Amino acid sequence: MLYQIISFLTGVIARLSVPVFVVRFFANSVGIKIDEAEKPLSEYGSIDAFFTRGLRSEFRPIAETEIVSPVDGQVLEYGGISTGKLIQAKGLFYSLESLIPLPAVSDFKGGHFVTIYLSPKDCHRIFSPVDGTVLVSRLIPGKVLPVREPYISGHPNLYVENTRLITLMSSAVGKVAVVKVAALNVSSISSEYSVGSQINKGQHLASFHLGSTVVLVFEKKAMDAFSFSSPFIKYGESITRRSMP
Repeated sequence: MLYQIISFLTGVIARLSVPVFVVRFFANSVGIKIDEAEKPLSEYGSIDAFFTRGLRSEFRPIAETEIVSPVDGQVLEYGGISTGKLIQAKGLFYSLESLIPLPAVSDFKGGHFVTIYLSPKDCHRIFSPVDGTVLVSRLIPGKVLPVREPYISGHPNLYVENTRLITLMSSAVGKVAVVKVAALNVSSISSEYSVGSQINKGQHLASFHLGSTVVLVFEKKAMDAFSFSSPFIKYGESITRRSMP
């Protein structure tokens, strides 16, 4: 209950109208690159408006591969789901069925996952990792526990206890689940696309109001290998070695 109250109050404060110097102070204090924002700083009337900012396209080219990163962030874990479990941290696992409590979860058995953490400096819009169609958009209510260290390594089933917004998509590489996990101070996640919508990779799919984590889950046929040049990635960057046909 305490975390819910803190998150609610933080959300209220973040949506208050503030002068531009407050937005600038916030941006500088967490290391945000102001020049990448799509609008002048004076056009963001609140911390929340700036936090969910878009970025100028020249700073985020969309790679010519089938699958791209949906967010700016840090890759924490990735790998296969051979036993129906995903890695939360060293020695900690959680089940695929708990993460995606939907009938379509069976499509992802034997597939692959990537977990990406968004820090306060990162753009908190979530973009589509593939060209595809939205099949399901489902909010799973839960807690708003902190999703950062030391909690990631010390709290079992952290991701599946928290509130999450699940977007299931069909694509040329199979089904893709974009699981947006809420956290402390992130009790609100908004979606931009409804069921049946067509969406291209790199288009705005949803937003975190403050920060959290995205878990991407793919069918087995989606890829043969992940490829990361660095644990820190930007949205639109390729996360697979396979190029577009």
